[in-house]
Amino acid sequence: MLVLKVSKQSNNTRTILYDLSTGRISIDNRVYLHPLLGEMTIIDWLNFTIHHTQRHIEQIKDIINN
Repeated sequence: MLVLKVSKQSNNTRTILYDLSTGRISIDNRVYLHPLLGEMTIIDWLNFTIHHTQRHIEQIKDIINN
């Protein structure tokens, strides 16, 4: 069910944020190349992924509600 998948993704985002805040995910200064955005650190990638995913979740909710 679509709503269940959206809810599960939201839980995954909360887990990532919790793991970052508690140090379970270690942050370093390594840089990885994004094909369009250029060089990004792991924290840049995580922030991008969280916000990008959240945007898609909101789009799905809009589609469901309209």
